[in-house]
Amino acid sequence: MDHSNPDKESVKVKQVLDDWFNAMTKIDLDGTLAPLSDEFVSHMPGSAPFLGREGLKGIMEAYKAILGPIYHVESKITVSDSGDVAYEIGRHDHMMYDGSGGSHRSAYNHIIVLKKVDGVWLIDGISETNIEPEK
Repeated sequence: MDHSNPDKESVKVKQVLDDWFNAMTKIDLDGTLAPLSDEFVSHMPGSAPFLGREGLKGIMEAYKAILGPIYHVESKITVSDSGDVAYEIGRHDHMMYDGSGGSHRSAYNHIIVLKKVDGVWLIDGISETNIEPEK
């Protein structure tokens, strides 16, 4: 970690996360899967955890027809003193389409864990929970 500028790594982490949320909004599988670590794990409400890039790819393909924009609303990033682990506690909103022209927006709190591998920040895991009921 560059101790002369402790916020430098937080800025890098935020950029990785912003790019990731943007890729998911665009249903860009390559952009969504690229920043994931080999050990990536995700836990979303109402489903069993899934592992790896293929797990997330399967979810995105299964829900592609109803996935809408994802808004990265709030973010607090903490980088470890060692500089190789970071986490973000934040909130994001999902816009979901119902297949008949309607849509709804649901809010989620999340924690995202990242690790630095060979100088690159990778997303290692995410856990999220609804903070308002889906409609």
